[in-house]
Amino acid sequence: MASGLDAMRKIILEQEPVRPSTRFATLQGADLTTTAKRRSTDTSKLLHQLRGDLDWIVMKCLEKDRTRRYETANGLAFDILRHINNEPVLARPPSQMYRFQKMARRNKGALTIAALIATVLVAATCISAWQAVRATRATAVAMAEKQRAEDLYASSTVSIETFDRLLVSVVPEMTNRANRLGDDNSAGLDQKLANDPGSLAVIHATLGKAFIFQGQFE
Repeated sequence: MASGLDAMRKIILEQEPVRPSTRFATLQGADLTTTAKRRSTDTSKLLHQLRGDLDWIVMKCLEKDRTRRYETANGLAFDILRHINNEPVLARPPSQMYRFQKMARRNKGALTIAALIATVLVAATCISAWQAVRATRATAVAMAEKQRAEDLYASSTVSIETFDRLLVSVVPEMTNRANRLGDDNSAGLDQKLANDPGSLAVIHATLGKAFIFQGQFE
């Protein structure tokens, strides 16, 4: 007022107004508390309510360019109703995130249920994947053990066959002697080695192999 009307017009035309939330946040302690009490709320909650849509609505009303302000009072009223109904307000530049936030507030219950279902599905998928991994690992271990057993069996079979061939080659006349010992009842092999069952068992095993290689299974 001390500067005169021309200075006031210049301020209005050139200086950008401060957002309501900013203006409220810069109030002194007593004024801050009193302003919040007049609206039956606390300072932090009121500041949160002012930020966002209400800031945008007020700033659209105070636009320097008249073409960017509300064209009618009804336009302002409808934007306030959109804010109350958690709908996107025209004063705020629309963005995908902003529209999603508004939609989420309008459908909070449905989104909560959807989030729970999604969480359950994700958890079930993770559990199934974990069980599949365990099954795959178990199968791999079983296959490795099977292969190891087959390798051991193959190597042991080769060793036994090699031993048998060596046994016959080292004792070329084993089969003939076996025939004679088997047919000669007077040899009395069991009686002679009655007190040495270990040696008797070795001799019987050796004779048995010799007969097997001759094909004399009887």
